Amino acid sequence: MTGQRRKIEKWGFRLKYPQLRDRLCALIEERGPMCAEQLLENVRTYAGRPWTTTRGPAGPNALSQILKRDPRFKVVGMTHKSSFSSSSKVILWGLS
Repeated sequence: MTGQRRKIEKWGFRLKYPQLRDRLCALIEERGPMCAEQLLENVRTYAGRPWTTTRGPAGPNALSQILKRDPRFKVVGMTHKSSFSSSSKVILWGLS
């Protein structure tokens, strides 16, 4: 268990997916701020170990809900994501 995770549990947080959150923390440290969709795509194959889709959040919105409850993560900005028919704003997640 990492020191950051112990500190979070001391504060009374018992959040779901502790291994996923630790992997996300390492991924953001290595590659910089990313949106939830990019994080979800990259964490599934991070460090050569596949992350199955049956473990962890189902999609980017569920991942954002997990990240906003963990004090290690913070919103660092917004960016635009566009497709053929529409465009939308996407939150960039970084470390606090």
